[in-house]
Amino acid sequence: MIRLNRLLQRPLLRPMLRPMLRPLLMVAALAAGACAVTDPDTTGRTAGEQIDDTVTLSRVKTALLASETTDGANIEVDVYLGRVTLTGVVGSRAGIEAATRVAEAVRGVEAVENNLRLSLPEAAPP
Repeated sequence: MIRLNRLLQRPLLRPMLRPMLRPLLMVAALAAGACAVTDPDTTGRTAGEQIDDTVTLSRVKTALLASETTDGANIEVDVYLGRVTLTGVVGSRAGIEAATRVAEAVRGVEAVENNLRLSLPEAAPP
């Protein structure tokens, strides 16, 4: 994932990579969902709830990556019973607010807890 993040940070490659990310994320989310259904869930969720959360996670992550106002590559998403938690570091307060709006607009999201932090500004050279 680190290499993918670095690729997405390159302005010339970003438009070419975005269309490919959606299908890849969907396949990864479905594979993760299949694994979650076969493994015992210690969180008390049913198999259907696990699948719903996996689909919601995929939709939120895809929406964040597709949005021009968010840096989805630096945002981690967790979903539990439709409640989304966003974590990571972004460059501006507007980016934090945009990530919340994007996540709230996704079908299946019940609530969004935004734990995003601002990156420290680079120090000016002496």
